[in-house]
Amino acid sequence: MKNIDHRMLGRTLMEIHRKQVPYLCRKAFVLGSIEPDKNPLTYLHGQIRGKFLCGHNYENVMPSIRKLYEKLKQGGYSEVKRYYLMGKLTHYIADIFTFPHNAAFRGNIKAHGLYERKLHGYMKENLQSFERVDEEINIKDPDDLEELHKEYIQQAGTCEKDYRYIIQAVGFVEAVKDLGSGGNFKRREILNYEKMFSIICRIRDNEKRTEDSIRKRIHTV
Repeated sequence: MKNIDHRMLGRTLMEIHRKQVPYLCRKAFVLGSIEPDKNPLTYLHGQIRGKFLCGHNYENVMPSIRKLYEKLKQGGYSEVKRYYLMGKLTHYIADIFTFPHNAAFRGNIKAHGLYERKLHGYMKENLQSFERVDEEINIKDPDDLEELHKEYIQQAGTCEKDYRYIIQAVGFVEAVKDLGSGGNFKRREILNYEKMFSIICRIRDNEKRTEDSIRKRIHTV
């Protein structure tokens, strides 16, 4: 999945929670959702047992998904850091439900790029009219996510299927949102972050400066 689509997906998910999630947490989530593509080391995931430089592929990245889940479950992070980690989790989940990131895809790197460009058009068209459907989220842990992937891979091969399963799978992030936090925002902590970034927060339309400032406060996992 193209980086621009990860950003678009992250923004869409945060727009849904705009009234409930503080500004810096929303920014941290979007930053986390694009960070793996900007970090070359993430492409080394699973290189010993998997295909070299395919660290975002399903077979290679599932251990990282489990690791992020356990980190969120354990807790002890600031709300900004938690939303950053959830953004990263969203990135990897979207990738494993993107056909070229699976062993079943037999195309070369050129075919991979062509597929993702086509998916970009589909994502752009459909996310613009995306509306959240409130339904029971049955994906509670990484095991459930793997079961959903087994179902997906039997039908994979089209942008329509990828989009459908990506939207369903990112519901997993909803399921882990309150892990380790008790389900409540630490309001004093959020206010402290807002004070630290007061100058940046006044420049709402300057995303680059905001993201760079948040990145300095987060240790990449």
